[in-house]
Amino acid sequence: VRDPAVSADGTFVAFELRDDELDPTEPGDSEIAAVPTSGGALRLLTRNALKDHDPQITPNGSHVVFKTRVEIPKTDWVISSPRVVALGGG
Repeated sequence: VRDPAVSADGTFVAFELRDDELDPTEPGDSEIAAVPTSGGALRLLTRNALKDHDPQITPNGSHVVFKTRVEIPKTDWVISSPRVVALGGG
């Protein structure tokens, strides 16, 4: 777990999750997850091979904004692009 971000009202924490068991074909890949601070099940917000990282929760607590790192094959370039997912219950 890396880069935790707590919602303004303190009800959720979002974070970068690295776990080779999520996708054994992409070791070192990271996803964005969230969990209620009062306890409860972990909610995986992303599931892809794009190396999602650096989550931040919007001030109203409705969305998680994060960066996606995409490596460009055959170069040393990396593109980081902002993305957003809904955080609300469900």
